[in-house]
Amino acid sequence: MKRLATLSSLLAVLLVASAARAQADPVAANARASTNLIIVIDISQIDLDKLVEYGIAKAKGAGVAQADIDQGMKEIKPQLDEAKGGLAAFKEAGVSKVYGLLNAAGFGNGEFGVVVIPTTSAQNGQKVLEMLQKMVNPENDANSPMKVSLNGSTVMLGSKAALGEKPQANAALAKALAQAGGGAPAALRVALDLKSIPGVDTASPEDKQLLQNVEAATLSVNVPPNTTFALSVQCKDADTAKKVAAKYTEKLNEGRNDPEAKKALGDTTALYNALSAKVQGTTVSVSLDTKQIEEIILPAIAKAVAHESKGAGAGAKPQK
Repeated sequence: MKRLATLSSLLAVLLVASAARAQADPVAANARASTNLIIVIDISQIDLDKLVEYGIAKAKGAGVAQADIDQGMKEIKPQLDEAKGGLAAFKEAGVSKVYGLLNAAGFGNGEFGVVVIPTTSAQNGQKVLEMLQKMVNPENDANSPMKVSLNGSTVMLGSKAALGEKPQANAALAKALAQAGGGAPAALRVALDLKSIPGVDTASPEDKQLLQNVEAATLSVNVPPNTTFALSVQCKDADTAKKVAAKYTEKLNEGRNDPEAKKALGDTTALYNALSAKVQGTTVSVSLDTKQIEEIILPAIAKAVAHESKGAGAGAKPQK
């Protein structure tokens, strides 16, 4: 009987722990009524040194001159060094994911929503809080529009109003986020309510009606060596999905036929074929696998950057 009681107690503890973990889902626990954009970054999957090495190798493979690569690296070195330092400090403090529970309409006035950063302990949470405090409010000004707070081991960043707003789960957006990229883990996952983005009010009546029949747009991206890209728009009905795909294709063809794009990239047939949309029922999707990204997308980006760099160099005035 004593063993049975011990087993029952252990089972109860496990159930409580499981319930606590379920309740601690950062998206469900911290979304606001104003949340219309969710961004999740899995920093545990990001190694900037390897990404830079990978990018340089692909640029060389695309025929970009070493001088152009060196110039590009020189220009981004300060930002890259800063990003490396910040990423390392976050990882050391036990941060694996960062959650942006955002309001796209508030980006212009500082009411962008909240950023939620879970850590592994209250001590690590304090470290992250201090790092963010130095970035957003180094003088610890009580009237600063940006606030950083610590709740247990979770750090939150946002305006005073956003942090004070009562959490309210957004089941539809959370479901869309969970389905992004087929539900597979990813370095970056995004879910957006397109009806809430700035500029919708000035859209044509036709486009407004179209957006009303769109449930959410999602994005899922994985980094090298297994790079993938998956963009999808979930519609309420198949007819809307076809119309969304037609709109996307119209815009895509504008780029396909652009003389400047052809000048920079050469033959763009493979590029725009890879970026074409597919319709399956109520879903419109654009997906790129590792091979397409490595053999088509990255070389095109490298060529575009090199073309832009040469154009900027040609326009620069010689020093006297």
